[in-house]
Amino acid sequence: MDDSDPVLPTTTGPTNDESKYGCSSNGAPKHDASPSTSNQPSASVQGHVTQATVYLLNGQCISPCANSTNKWKIPYISENILNNNERSVPFISITETWLKNYVTDAQISIQNYSPVRVDRDGRRGGGSLLYIHTSLTYENAERFSDGTCEAVICTIGSIHTIVASIYRPPDASASQTKSLLDFLSDYLKTSEEKSYQDIILTGDLNLPNIDWETLTVLPTQGTEHSTSAQMLLEFMDDHLLSQVVKSPTRNHNILDIVLVNNDRIIQNVSSVPTCLSDHNLVSMDLTYNPTSPITHPLPDIEKHSFRSIDYHNCDYELICEQLGSIDWDELMGLCEDDEDGSDFLSLFNLTVLQILLINAPPKPRGKTITKNKFSHHRNILNRKKKKLTARIRALNHHDPTSPIITRVQSELAAIHILIRDSINKQLEDQETKAVNTVKLNPRYFFSYAKRFAKCKDLIGPLKTASNILTKNPKEMADLLQKQYMSVFSDPKSKLKKVPIHEDPLDHGLDNIDFTCEDIIEAINEIDVNAASCPDDIPAKVLNKCAEKTCISSLQNLD
Repeated sequence: MDDSDPVLPTTTGPTNDESKYGCSSNGAPKHDASPSTSNQPSASVQGHVTQATVYLLNGQCISPCANSTNKWKIPYISENILNNNERSVPFISITETWLKNYVTDAQISIQNYSPVRVDRDGRRGGGSLLYIHTSLTYENAERFSDGTCEAVICTIGSIHTIVASIYRPPDASASQTKSLLDFLSDYLKTSEEKSYQDIILTGDLNLPNIDWETLTVLPTQGTEHSTSAQMLLEFMDDHLLSQVVKSPTRNHNILDIVLVNNDRIIQNVSSVPTCLSDHNLVSMDLTYNPTSPITHPLPDIEKHSFRSIDYHNCDYELICEQLGSIDWDELMGLCEDDEDGSDFLSLFNLTVLQILLINAPPKPRGKTITKNKFSHHRNILNRKKKKLTARIRALNHHDPTSPIITRVQSELAAIHILIRDSINKQLEDQETKAVNTVKLNPRYFFSYAKRFAKCKDLIGPLKTASNILTKNPKEMADLLQKQYMSVFSDPKSKLKKVPIHEDPLDHGLDNIDFTCEDIIEAINEIDVNAASCPDDIPAKVLNKCAEKTCISSLQNLD
């Protein structure tokens, strides 16, 4: 609502008629039990204790000034929405703030949140505001205000997400709408050139003449409204955005909208009445919690150990040179009463480790992510395909004879061809890489080949003791465990003694001769990618330094 809308009676706080405004007994907004949009949460989300929800609210004046009858709204938002301890709120978007430049950020501050705002100059009303949780660092905040429309947009770098709060009043002209959308488009294009970002654009755009099922403009408003609505749909097409609010937000109209480019981050969207405004409070539950992300702790690796070294970037020539300068006879003399050679082996390992720590870089911490150059492009194509498919389905349902269907089907066919070419190119690159690395890394080649040679068999269904087939994972696990245990004898039971037959012949060996070439040949047979124990010399080091390490092996055998 703007100053062109009918003015509501001013309230001084939640009224006694709480059900009318959607407030619970403690003043908190009630949430719809039957959400309008729902996606199943991913497995990674199920481990979260706290749910994350983003809110969109038309505030209809949240001025904190002493003479304002709406000064109760910011404390109410703080206590009942942002800091109610029932859910985590990464950010809230508030439109129609009615704030002016003489109102400081300190006057509208909320604990644990940073305000990012744009105020309307001159004309009464308007304004947009984002409250962003202090655990999230935002950057590149830009503001737009032409005296009619307002928008504030920024990037939350820690979660790679662009967020915005937008307000367009009902009387905005088509040219003013175009200026607003051009501002947003320029920001998105600049960000897309840097890296892929999730986009969440929220706001009150006052365009009730858009059919969000078919993405068409209804002839229920004037020319200016229809032109503005068409520009918004074209803006959404340009940036592959979807509108996720499907239920009315004021009376029977969808005025408050949320545009996203990745609907997989959304679990649930609802629109419920609130005592803060005559617009509904829009809430969007996320499939992850930005303020408390899931972290995977790195393995605990001792600082001075074989596992702490990066063997892919070693100077093996220098390492071999220093190994060759070691007086192994002197080290052997330090190991007195070393009958089985274990003391010398420990000393040998320690010597090699010291040389590696001096001449090899440490292993980089953190997970190295290999970027798939096809993923970003194909994700864009798949999102566009999803939008076009949904649009065709909606058009067939509402107007099967519409000429738009043929045009959209042609666009969809072109998208299918581009996706096919992208997949073929990726498969071709993978096959070329596998062939080129067959000598250096045969494990990668055979791993790649096995994907096409066979597929894994699924376990089950299995028969229970009642001869009934079951696919229940727990029941199948119990059946397999029972079968596994049945083939083993109880170690506590008395075993039948087996007579031992002594061999009168002595097959012992008096002496075994090894040469340096024999040891080098045996070392070279070890796969350089073979795993080793944490305290053992890695296979790659043995392979690269075989000539130097075999000398100490011969001395140990002597």
